[in-house]
Amino acid sequence: MHTPTLIFAAVLAVAPAGDPSAIARGLMDRYLDAWAHADPAALGAAYATAGTFTNPAGARFVGPAEIAGFYGAAFARGYAGRGASAQVAEARAEGADGVSARGTWRIEADARPDRAAPAECGTFAMTARREAGVWKAVSLEEIAGVCAEAR
Repeated sequence: MHTPTLIFAAVLAVAPAGDPSAIARGLMDRYLDAWAHADPAALGAAYATAGTFTNPAGARFVGPAEIAGFYGAAFARGYAGRGASAQVAEARAEGADGVSARGTWRIEADARPDRAAPAECGTFAMTARREAGVWKAVSLEEIAGVCAEAR
Protein backbone atom coordinates (compact mmCIF):
# COMPACT_ATOMS: atom_id res chain seq x y z
CA MET A 1 0.00 0.00 0.00
CA HIS A 2 1.32 3.42 -0.96
CA THR A 3 1.61 5.81 1.99
CA PRO A 4 1.93 9.52 1.11
CA THR A 5 4.55 11.50 2.97
CA LEU A 6 4.29 14.98 4.22
CA ILE A 7 5.40 18.17 2.68
CA PHE A 8 5.22 20.52 5.55
CA ALA A 9 6.81 19.65 8.77
CA ALA A 10 7.98 22.03 11.34
CA VAL A 11 11.74 21.97 11.08
CA LEU A 12 14.01 23.32 13.75
CA ALA A 13 14.66 26.94 13.15
CA VAL A 14 15.31 30.15 14.94
CA ALA A 15 12.65 32.44 13.56
CA PRO A 16 11.76 36.07 14.12
CA ALA A 17 9.91 36.44 17.42
CA GLY A 18 6.39 37.78 17.35
CA ASP A 19 5.27 37.05 13.79
CA PRO A 20 3.56 33.64 13.61
CA SER A 21 3.44 33.70 9.79
CA ALA A 22 7.18 34.36 9.55
CA ILE A 23 7.86 31.56 12.02
CA ALA A 24 5.69 29.09 10.11
CA ARG A 25 7.24 30.09 6.77
CA GLY A 26 10.75 29.76 8.23
CA LEU A 27 9.94 26.27 9.47
CA MET A 28 8.51 25.39 6.06
CA ASP A 29 11.58 26.68 4.20
CA ARG A 30 13.94 24.64 6.37
CA TYR A 31 11.75 21.56 6.01
CA LEU A 32 11.70 21.86 2.24
CA ASP A 33 15.49 22.17 2.23
CA ALA A 34 15.81 18.96 4.30
CA TRP A 35 13.31 17.25 1.96
CA ALA A 36 15.25 18.40 -1.14
CA HIS A 37 18.41 16.85 0.33
CA ALA A 38 16.54 13.65 1.36
CA ASP A 39 17.85 14.16 4.91
CA PRO A 40 15.75 12.12 7.37
CA ALA A 41 17.93 13.10 10.35
CA ALA A 42 17.27 16.81 9.74
CA LEU A 43 13.54 16.12 9.43
CA GLY A 44 13.50 14.13 12.69
CA ALA A 45 15.52 16.79 14.50
CA ALA A 46 12.74 19.24 13.68
CA TYR A 47 10.52 17.71 16.36
CA ALA A 48 10.35 18.17 20.10
CA THR A 49 11.35 15.15 22.18
CA ALA A 50 7.76 13.86 22.25
CA GLY A 51 6.71 15.58 19.01
CA THR A 52 4.27 13.71 16.80
CA PHE A 53 3.78 13.38 13.06
CA THR A 54 0.61 11.81 11.64
CA ASN A 55 0.78 10.97 7.94
CA PRO A 56 -2.20 11.07 5.56
CA ALA A 57 -2.77 7.32 6.01
CA GLY A 58 -3.25 7.90 9.77
CA ALA A 59 0.03 6.35 10.94
CA ARG A 60 1.45 8.25 13.93
CA PHE A 61 5.17 8.62 14.66
CA VAL A 62 6.48 9.94 17.98
CA GLY A 63 9.83 11.57 18.65
CA PRO A 64 12.75 12.54 16.44
CA ALA A 65 14.17 9.03 15.97
CA GLU A 66 10.88 7.44 14.93
CA ILE A 67 10.05 10.34 12.61
CA ALA A 68 13.53 10.17 11.02
CA GLY A 69 12.97 6.44 10.51
CA PHE A 70 9.69 7.13 8.72
CA TYR A 71 11.39 9.59 6.37
CA GLY A 72 14.36 7.30 5.77
CA ALA A 73 11.97 4.54 4.69
CA ALA A 74 9.98 6.96 2.50
CA PHE A 75 13.14 8.17 0.74
CA ALA A 76 14.25 4.55 0.21
CA ARG A 77 10.82 3.79 -1.37
CA GLY A 78 11.39 6.46 -4.01
CA TYR A 79 10.48 9.82 -2.51
CA ALA A 80 14.09 11.03 -2.65
CA GLY A 81 14.40 13.37 -5.61
CA ARG A 82 10.70 14.26 -5.85
CA GLY A 83 9.93 17.96 -5.65
CA ALA A 84 7.90 19.30 -2.76
CA SER A 85 6.13 22.52 -1.89
CA ALA A 86 3.96 23.91 0.89
CA GLN A 87 1.93 27.02 1.58
CA VAL A 88 0.98 28.43 4.98
CA ALA A 89 -2.62 29.64 4.77
CA GLU A 90 -2.87 30.92 8.34
CA ALA A 91 -0.73 31.06 11.45
CA ARG A 92 -1.30 32.37 14.96
CA ALA A 93 0.52 32.72 18.24
CA GLU A 94 -0.24 30.21 20.97
CA GLY A 95 1.04 31.93 24.08
CA ALA A 96 4.54 33.41 24.31
CA ASP A 97 6.41 30.41 22.91
CA GLY A 98 3.96 28.64 20.62
CA VAL A 99 2.60 28.85 17.09
CA SER A 100 -0.11 26.97 15.24
CA ALA A 101 -0.44 26.93 11.46
CA ARG A 102 -2.59 25.43 8.73
CA GLY A 103 -1.88 25.16 5.05
CA THR A 104 -1.40 22.93 2.03
CA TRP A 105 1.36 20.58 0.88
CA ARG A 106 2.28 18.90 -2.40
CA ILE A 107 4.73 16.23 -3.55
CA GLU A 108 5.29 16.33 -7.29
CA ALA A 109 4.64 13.33 -9.54
CA ASP A 110 7.55 11.00 -10.18
CA ALA A 111 7.89 10.38 -13.90
CA ARG A 112 10.93 8.09 -13.74
CA PRO A 113 10.02 4.90 -15.63
CA ASP A 114 11.08 2.64 -12.77
CA ARG A 115 9.18 4.64 -10.13
CA ALA A 116 6.24 6.36 -11.81
CA ALA A 117 3.95 7.80 -9.14
CA PRO A 118 1.25 10.48 -9.19
CA ALA A 119 1.45 13.81 -7.39
CA GLU A 120 0.25 13.84 -3.79
CA CYS A 121 -1.23 16.78 -1.94
CA GLY A 122 -3.41 17.80 0.95
CA THR A 123 -3.69 20.00 3.99
CA PHE A 124 -1.78 20.17 7.27
CA ALA A 125 -2.24 21.38 10.83
CA MET A 126 0.88 22.05 12.87
CA THR A 127 1.79 23.31 16.32
CA ALA A 128 5.31 24.32 17.28
CA ARG A 129 7.03 25.75 20.32
CA ARG A 130 10.28 27.44 21.08
CA GLU A 131 12.68 25.41 23.21
CA ALA A 132 15.88 27.19 24.23
CA GLY A 133 15.42 29.63 21.35
CA VAL A 134 14.80 26.93 18.71
CA TRP A 135 11.42 26.27 17.09
CA LYS A 136 10.42 22.58 17.03
CA ALA A 137 7.28 20.76 16.01
CA VAL A 138 5.04 19.54 18.79
CA SER A 139 2.53 18.03 16.38
CA LEU A 140 1.99 17.86 12.66
CA GLU A 141 -0.98 16.15 11.03
CA GLU A 142 -1.45 15.79 7.31
CA ILE A 143 -4.66 15.00 5.48
CA ALA A 144 -4.60 13.79 1.87
CA GLY A 145 -6.52 15.76 -0.71
CA VAL A 146 -7.23 15.71 -4.42
CA CYS A 147 -4.39 17.20 -6.44
CA ALA A 148 -5.07 19.61 -9.25
CA GLU A 149 -3.23 18.54 -12.39
CA ALA A 150 -0.17 20.52 -13.44
CA ARG A 151 0.68 23.46 -11.25
